[in-house]
Amino acid sequence: MGKCNITGKELADALEITEEHLLEICEFFDSNPDDDWELIEDTHFKWGPYGARIFSSEGAVEICHYLEENKQERPFLKRWKRWLFRRDRRLKGLMIAKRVQEISELEGQIVFNSGRAFLAPRACREVLGLGTRQDILNRTFQEIQRSENVELEPLKIDVDFFIHEKSNRCFSRSGLASVSKQLGVRLSQKHRQEWMKVVTDYAPSALETIEKHEEKRASRIEKAMKKVCKQAQGRCQLTNRPKSIHKFNLEAHHLFDKNAYPQLADMEINLIAIGGDIHTHFHQWMGGTHITCTVEDMERYIDEFGNSLFTDESAEQATKVAITLSKAKKTLRPLI
Repeated sequence: MGKCNITGKELADALEITEEHLLEICEFFDSNPDDDWELIEDTHFKWGPYGARIFSSEGAVEICHYLEENKQERPFLKRWKRWLFRRDRRLKGLMIAKRVQEISELEGQIVFNSGRAFLAPRACREVLGLGTRQDILNRTFQEIQRSENVELEPLKIDVDFFIHEKSNRCFSRSGLASVSKQLGVRLSQKHRQEWMKVVTDYAPSALETIEKHEEKRASRIEKAMKKVCKQAQGRCQLTNRPKSIHKFNLEAHHLFDKNAYPQLADMEINLIAIGGDIHTHFHQWMGGTHITCTVEDMERYIDEFGNSLFTDESAEQATKVAITLSKAKKTLRPLI
């Protein structure tokens, strides 16, 4: 059974008829249960909001056949198939863009080098639909490098690909486009060939969007840090000490380290404004600023040094901090 996801407006537009005409056809199908024309619920359509029909591809084809037979001409099915092909490619393109975006949020699956975004091997296989077949990706790369096809020049290091840690070959948007083109030539199954064409058309633009987003990352992080410090109104959000009395600099701390978790770096909920003395001591306790930290590390730090951070009179502040950290953890953990 086909998936019912084609609205009446989409179908009418594709067939170049009015929605009113489409409704008349559906009513005719329903009017006589003994004739040859029937739209079966949950197979050809399902009921959507306000009693509107949502069609499957099979239901659309039934209507095409009816129009062709009663109009004594045969352009409808061909017209529908062209529209469906374009629609299918567009939906696949959106799927690829979404997949690239989801991959970009996974640690280590996208690497930036000289302003370019490079997909790690696992990420490339995911976009290309290769599963665990790294051997196919490696072989395709070698084929391109020795190819005599003028449309596929050998891939350039640091432009189309670069070698990351553990000798992993990562591909940029131009490199991924070349790999998908080559796979489209060598794969025999038509649906796989079509997928590679869609990857070639849509994945590079999705990666370009991520690159542009990354270009503005530093300014976004700085803006978020300044905003959080301003919202603190001159008080350490851990101890509630006013800096005007205790003479410290107010600094924004990332609960999840901005280098290890770049997707969280410009989110205000991942930031807390704390005294510079506490900030320095926390990172010394962690082993240095180069050591990755998480919100759980801040919770452990508070457990260990709570007596010096909170006085007997500030038990309420300790509870507020615990709630703040718990909320941040609940929000941010699913994004990692």
